[in-house]
Amino acid sequence: MSGESRRPVRVSKEELKTIAENIESNDGDASELRALLAEDDDKTEPSDEEYIESLKAQSPQYSGVGLKCQICEKECNETISGVCFACFREWALSTRRNQHGNQYSSHDRHLH
Repeated sequence: MSGESRRPVRVSKEELKTIAENIESNDGDASELRALLAEDDDKTEPSDEEYIESLKAQSPQYSGVGLKCQICEKECNETISGVCFACFREWALSTRRNQHGNQYSSHDRHLH
C-alpha cells in the first residue's frame, strides 16, 4: 500500500456495529470499533428544544404585565434576557447553526 493515499470513508453506526459483530464472530478483536461507537454515543447532541431550554435556564427571565421585547418590540408577559420567547428561540437556534457551520437561509431569518 505504499504510495497510496487513504481517504476517509463514511460508515453509518449500524454498518459499524455490523462490522464489529462480524469481526467478533470470527474471533477477532473489535474493541477499537466498540470504543468508537461508545464515544459517538457520548457525543449525542440535545434536540433543538432541549438546547433552547438549556440556554433559557441560564438566562435572566422576567414575568409581568407590560414587558416589551427588545428585538421585535412586541408586548409580552415573559422575557428571557429582555426578549420574547420567539426572538430568544430564533437567536438560540442561530447560535446552534453557527456552531455547526450552517448559515441562515432567507426563510429562517424571521420565524415569528
